[in-house]
Amino acid sequence: KKNYGHGFYPSTNDQDPPLCGDIHFNKTINWTVSPHPSDEEVDFVTVAAHELGHALGLGHVSLSGALMFDSCKMPHRYLADDDIKGIKELYRNFG
Repeated sequence: KKNYGHGFYPSTNDQDPPLCGDIHFNKTINWTVSPHPSDEEVDFVTVAAHELGHALGLGHVSLSGALMFDSCKMPHRYLADDDIKGIKELYRNFG
């Protein structure tokens, strides 16, 4: 399985490493923003949204239709109810 990127979880205290909340992308990937990538291309929007989920604090889920599933099919440009529920639970006390 190819590693497209990595999203670091947000900081929870002053002792966390400085990469908390960062998102990194594999520069060797043939990225595209086309909603119809070829077999040789990877949808940047899908990967960026998934890694942003990690940077916001979401982990992987077992629901195959969710953006936060370990290996979602691309392109995947929508949030499943599970994705929305997860982010609402994390940030229910904000705003």
